Amino acid sequence: MDFTETLIKEYAKRIFGFAYLKTNDYHNAEDLSQEIIVALCDGTIADKSIENMDAYIYRICCYSWSKYLRKSKPGWEALNNASAFEYMESDDNIEEGLIQKELSEKLRQEIMYLSKTKRDITVMYYYENKSGKEISNILSIPASTVRWHLSQAKMDLKERIKMTTENGIYKPVRLCTGRNGWGENDDPCGLHSDVLMQNICWICHGKALSLEEIARTLGVAAVYLEDKIDKLLYLDYLKIVYKSKYQTNFFIPDARYQITERRFHLENTLPMAEQFYQITAVALKRIKSTVFNFTDFDDDFLMWQFMPIVILRTIQKIDSDIIQAKGLQHASPKRKDGSKHWACASVRMSDILEDAPDISAELREFCLQGGGNGIKLPVADKMHALQFDLGFLGGHRHFGPTELSQLKRVHEIIVNGEVPNSYDKEIISNLIRKGYVSHSDKYLKILIPYLTETQMQAVNRILQACSDEILNKKEIEKTFNQYISTMSKETPTFVDDNERNHLLSGFSPFITILWLLHKNGYLRKPTADEIERICTVVWEA
Repeated sequence: MDFTETLIKEYAKRIFGFAYLKTNDYHNAEDLSQEIIVALCDGTIADKSIENMDAYIYRICCYSWSKYLRKSKPGWEALNNASAFEYMESDDNIEEGLIQKELSEKLRQEIMYLSKTKRDITVMYYYENKSGKEISNILSIPASTVRWHLSQAKMDLKERIKMTTENGIYKPVRLCTGRNGWGENDDPCGLHSDVLMQNICWICHGKALSLEEIARTLGVAAVYLEDKIDKLLYLDYLKIVYKSKYQTNFFIPDARYQITERRFHLENTLPMAEQFYQITAVALKRIKSTVFNFTDFDDDFLMWQFMPIVILRTIQKIDSDIIQAKGLQHASPKRKDGSKHWACASVRMSDILEDAPDISAELREFCLQGGGNGIKLPVADKMHALQFDLGFLGGHRHFGPTELSQLKRVHEIIVNGEVPNSYDKEIISNLIRKGYVSHSDKYLKILIPYLTETQMQAVNRILQACSDEILNKKEIEKTFNQYISTMSKETPTFVDDNERNHLLSGFSPFITILWLLHKNGYLRKPTADEIERICTVVWEA
């Protein structure tokens, strides 16, 4: 066995380790190892006087890797394997090798966090060996600007390489998102489905950050953030401040805000809930005796169905009066896609409660079950509906214009005694599956209150008369004013006046009222069949 073969046998494992570290792929590492060995065999090692064989072998490895990289990979990917900070470990320098490897990894990562211009210039200058003049021509910017960006990039990288991890690793959040207002697209820029977008908004909430600061905080290369930031800017979910920094342009309630609001609801809503229960109970007796007897429904179920109408109309009227009296007028922001809506996002309550062990059991239960809004007001084919989705009774259901039109057709079939055609049968099957219609003994039945235009007008008059007789409006207004006083202390100063007014006039105890009445025994628990169609009324108009 000659000297070269002995040397290759001795260094084979370390050569393959070098190759695998560079390529991160077993088969590619085999290919690169072969090229390194070929380079060693082509040299006249035995004829040379080599004092440091480790360093010599390492140079051969780096040279072979450079050739391999130019042959098989684009220049940008050289960032993943920058050799300037790497060192092939021998038995005597393993610790130093690990340190250099860590520095290399950190350098590569920090370059990825640079903004596009700095990142491109740094890569072209240091990894593609382009001159300042060549970079100037490629990017169509003055050579002096190239030098400035290089200088800034070096200072940024030097500073960040020296930084420790004393602030810890960023823990991503997942937000509950939605919109409040009008728009054709429920998720216009992808915020609802894109967790990375959510985290951009979260870290820029109340704090302006540059692209590089966002990238470094999230630990995500800037190139992956640029498109998402553009989408958020397009809908004004982000705004540009100080020329080059970004700040979230809507309020995201944090843990303190949400707990304060939920506690207020729990401690102050039951008295008004009892008033709404009394109004509905009295009104229901009058409705059954003068408008429609609803023989197919028991009174407990009808209370669940008609209370949302009483609650919604009363709260909206009082809210409107408070807005005028307090000067809290506001308007939904107009977005570039033509929609008009508020962006809504908040930290998930389940995550908040994990970090709040001292919250009482009652408040914890309410936070998980009694919050939310979930109001739907679909309109179609001269039909209207009101539906409350209750988190403590199953949550969201799909009920919209299609279901309204289908219910109208089923009502026509029942009233006119028609025989359903094949298309009607598909409609009926869909509504049976969703729990709004039943079909037995050849008879169709609508399982929710369905009111004609004349009947609904009479119901409205009765509800208004009962409200005028029973409602203590001043007591409810007092609760609204207490809410404004409480939540104004929790609303950050960076929120603009329009959104501040929107938040302070946002006392919406609709679902809370029903949860408290159910919790305190006023409303019985619906059956499994009733839950499918609970809190739903439709009417012609």
